[in-house]
Amino acid sequence: MKRSFLKKIYIAKRLERTIDDNGHYIERYDKPVEYMMNVQPMNAGLEMEAYGTKAMQMQKAICRYADFKDMFTENDVAYLDGASPEDEEVNGMNANYRIEAVLNQNKCIAIYFERRAGR
Repeated sequence: MKRSFLKKIYIAKRLERTIDDNGHYIERYDKPVEYMMNVQPMNAGLEMEAYGTKAMQMQKAICRYADFKDMFTENDVAYLDGASPEDEEVNGMNANYRIEAVLNQNKCIAIYFERRAGR
């Protein structure tokens, strides 16, 4: 893969999801890890058919299966488009995307990121 297409991103794994006394969900994330990946906006076609208008708020990364096997799961959070975990008080606080799907394909993995509300 051409290095010029690679972007620096961060991904924080979700550790647990609990419910507080008021019934609100509380997500806890591990410390974000830096990766270099080719992340691009979703394009029209099959992806638009699969996700509908939600695809306009999504991005996709294709990475080598051998390098990233079993590293990411749905609901981990990501820092894309210049977002950074720098100066976070709580892990995941500055993340602007959430992993929607991790799809293993022969020699590659497709990771679909959905923009988090309000970010």
